[in-house]
Amino acid sequence: MVGLNLSELELRVLDELAFAVKDLKFRNAFRLQVTKLSVKSRTEKTFGYYVDFFIKDHVWTPDLIIGDEFNLEPPCVVGYHSEVEGCIFFLAYVKNGFIDFLESSATDHWPLNEERIVLGFS
Repeated sequence: MVGLNLSELELRVLDELAFAVKDLKFRNAFRLQVTKLSVKSRTEKTFGYYVDFFIKDHVWTPDLIIGDEFNLEPPCVVGYHSEVEGCIFFLAYVKNGFIDFLESSATDHWPLNEERIVLGFS
């Protein structure tokens, strides 16, 4: 099962983030893990939120073990919404070879209707 407990927005963001990963070995490892991600916890949404993940089936990919290097320039996707002044940033971080969490932050309040967030690259 892909994306257990992930919202439609989180699935869209992770798909776009995979394209934003510059290094091909990181990109392939990232994509493999995205298919096995499940939500461990999610914070309340005000100006943004965090989603902590765990990996179903414990799919460890050695290419992502270099998390410190990966996190120096984490993949970033920018979102736009007509109700939000400015934009919304989405970043993914790796820890010990696993996608650890997704950070989402808005320059304004979080929009009520996430379906209308349009994604692009920074």
